[in-house]
Amino acid sequence: MSYHEGRKVSSHKRKHGHYQWSIDISHYLKTLKVKPGALKRSVALSQAKPELKKIYNKYYKGSEKAFIELLELMPKHSLAKIKDAIKELENINPRLIDTEKIKTIVQRNDTCREKAVADSASDIHRKSKEIMDAYSEMLSGV
Repeated sequence: MSYHEGRKVSSHKRKHGHYQWSIDISHYLKTLKVKPGALKRSVALSQAKPELKKIYNKYYKGSEKAFIELLELMPKHSLAKIKDAIKELENINPRLIDTEKIKTIVQRNDTCREKAVADSASDIHRKSKEIMDAYSEMLSGV
């Protein structure tokens, strides 16, 4: 674990043995943006989650800048949401998958989820008010 000013800033699974590193690709995004060609040979990519490596190999090989842009989505949107967006795009046209489309779908899906939660909350509020009004009527008759 790494700490800065008493706060935990990172943690990695321990690697046993000599010359073993635990590298998180998200920690190297600024560097990779400057030298995107280094991505394909990086230890960070070789240690990335298998699903992430599969996305790179299937859709982004030779388009490292676009893949780095995709990686920049991950702090705000999970890998699962990105994979769902890719699945949705594959159903439309598997040859037209790119970062902008993935980003659009992920943001649209988040907006729809937020709206559904807000609608649900307003439904709960409305039902609660109806129940309280009915209860108030019952008590006023006593």
